[in-house]
Amino acid sequence: AYDVLEHTDDFTSLFELALEKSRKYVFVALPNEQNIRVILGMLRGELPGAHGVAMVKMKKGHRHQWLIGLRESRQVLTELAVQHGFGLVSEVHYDHVPKSAASRLVHATLMAALPPHLRSVGFAFLFAKP
Repeated sequence: AYDVLEHTDDFTSLFELALEKSRKYVFVALPNEQNIRVILGMLRGELPGAHGVAMVKMKKGHRHQWLIGLRESRQVLTELAVQHGFGLVSEVHYDHVPKSAASRLVHATLMAALPPHLRSVGFAFLFAKP
């Protein structure tokens, strides 16, 4: 489920279906809409791109139904996974990296001190049956 759960009316139903159908693995990737860039943008009066009044008249599938954060997503999905006999075996965080070497150095320096839930623009979980 790569970047789809946040678009569903019920954040967990598609994930539960994957848990029921899978024999071994379920992979989930989500945007982190509680990262430092979004937080700073909200302080400037900007909403995350797939939320807010700018999304009026957009089809449900195009806008996010949920404001996604790392900690809450991990907790909700892991609890459901355990109920279906799966465990969280891997968690990966990813970020947009600037193209130029100088910008990458500045970016890496600024982001190094931040915890993953503030630094990453997205994350992925791999759940597996033992």
